[in-house]
Amino acid sequence: MVGRGTRALSVIRQGAAVDLMGPLGHSFPQPGAGCGRLVLIGGGLGIPPMAAAAQWAMQAGRDAVAVLGARSARYLAGAREVAASGIEIITVTDDGSAGEQGFVTGPLERLLADEAGVGEVWACGPEPMLVAIKERCAAAGVPCFVSVERFMACGFGACIGCTVPKPGGGYLKTCQDGPVFPAEEVVLGGF
Repeated sequence: MVGRGTRALSVIRQGAAVDLMGPLGHSFPQPGAGCGRLVLIGGGLGIPPMAAAAQWAMQAGRDAVAVLGARSARYLAGAREVAASGIEIITVTDDGSAGEQGFVTGPLERLLADEAGVGEVWACGPEPMLVAIKERCAAAGVPCFVSVERFMACGFGACIGCTVPKPGGGYLKTCQDGPVFPAEEVVLGGF
């Protein structure tokens, strides 16, 4: 159990009614076949969402590869679920305890340089990782979609607690406009 929310969920009895709101906002775009290779990048807690994305891409017949990164093998939660989709997996850990040692940007750079061509990149994970991915995709002229992490207090845009800055000023609401955004539409890195 990590925090208050996890602790509260852990004591709910099986069969109990739970009030939830969702899904909120927008997901990744339709994966359609024939749009170039799709690169899914999950870092840390951004890995589990890539399991559904990988399954979606495979069902659409999309040529795809997943790059999964974490601090160590211990933190690769969700990697088995991504692999269960049948997608090719590249694993990277900071300490080299699983896959290659380094960051997800290493395999991304190799994939972007590959003559087979990357059609687009979908990424979910820590914001510094998203910044690095966004920069590399922009330099290569490859569309990139990022799933940002923000607390969504109200879930319908009234509290403005989940905003993400836009280039040139203003804000987007993660609960309504995101949490997945075309990378060029958001300013990341305010950490």
